[in-house]
Amino acid sequence: FASTLPWPNASQSLTPLGYRVAADGAMVPTYAPGVPLLMALGRQVGACGPYLVGPICGALLVLFTFQLGRPVFGAAAATIAAILVACSPVVVFMSLVPMADVPAAAFWVGALAIAVGGSAPRAFAAGILTAIAILIRPNLVPLAVFPWLMVMVRTPGWRDRVIRTALFAIATIPGAVGVVWVNNTL
Repeated sequence: FASTLPWPNASQSLTPLGYRVAADGAMVPTYAPGVPLLMALGRQVGACGPYLVGPICGALLVLFTFQLGRPVFGAAAATIAAILVACSPVVVFMSLVPMADVPAAAFWVGALAIAVGGSAPRAFAAGILTAIAILIRPNLVPLAVFPWLMVMVRTPGWRDRVIRTALFAIATIPGAVGVVWVNNTL
């Protein structure tokens, strides 16, 4: 339809926000695959599943804020931080729209919260949450150093540090590779 319109570059003028026109004339997304994948996963749960991704990620953000704050600053400060996040107008509003801001924040804070313990299973779990966060916001890949550093802070010896770094990397790298694969495919 767009190619039949009388003005130049008509197909670009009818392309919705977040898409671009490919060489073959198809509209392809320009945003990261993380939130659409979460919404597709939610769709497997039920028809309302995609619409629950934002509120669930908002709740996870509050929970992970508390979980991060408790070992670092104590239960009182963690509770206050979680309440402030839960009552933040930005978090409340952004939890109700299908955007990447709250899911990205939830998974980055979750990666930090899980990493605080410093054990090998926590390093792997923090890597998985980091990989999901990278799928949601690939432009924030440099932030992956912070959950890794949280794992390293309480790791006693060099051998353990190497093992936990490897576990974190094994869990994190598929997120970055996934973004590269999706972008290359599109």
